Amino acid sequence: MKKITLLAIVALSALPVFAQDINGSWFGVLNLGGRKLPVAINIHEINNAYTATMDSPAQGRKGIPVNTVNFSDDTLTFSIAGLRLEYKGVLAGDSIAG
Repeated sequence: MKKITLLAIVALSALPVFAQDINGSWFGVLNLGGRKLPVAINIHEINNAYTATMDSPAQGRKGIPVNTVNFSDDTLTFSIAGLRLEYKGVLAGDSIAG
């Protein structure tokens, strides 16, 4: 019984770690005053810090540098200075709403 209880506690304590993984490509739409532009944000964690690039498939642009990326308490924020773009969203399952 102790092994099962311990295993259950270990398994359940690992869930928040997996639920907060934001590495990979995230797809969404920028609303630009009546025009909608599909984008992808590509997030990578390196040495406990996040880096990202943005792709704009409709414009044929890939690898647009993201200047700042922060992820804390299920909240993702990032900015792209050259585009005057800032984003703040909350991770909920497999989507980020913001």
